Amino acid sequence: MADKVKSVRMLVSESRCEPLVNSINDTDSGCEELLRMNDDGDIMKIWMDSKGDKIKKLYLLNYSDSECTFMELKGDFKKSDILKIINESNNK
Repeated sequence: MADKVKSVRMLVSESRCEPLVNSINDTDSGCEELLRMNDDGDIMKIWMDSKGDKIKKLYLLNYSDSECTFMELKGDFKKSDILKIINESNNK
């Protein structure tokens, strides 16, 4: 899947990032939530921005009370690419 990534942007902060989370959760953003996970206060969320069968952007957010990491991946992904990664990680 790495060969399908065109660009990566990353933001790391030592504070919570509610404004960022709220802007992605906004129904007008056009993003669809793929995954939400909570592990002892660490929260992971993944959204996608798609055009037809192609995913153009993936947003990954991991945050806790003390820090926030946000990544934006731009590329031409297929939903099957994402499912493959999820299935591989679940089998470990």
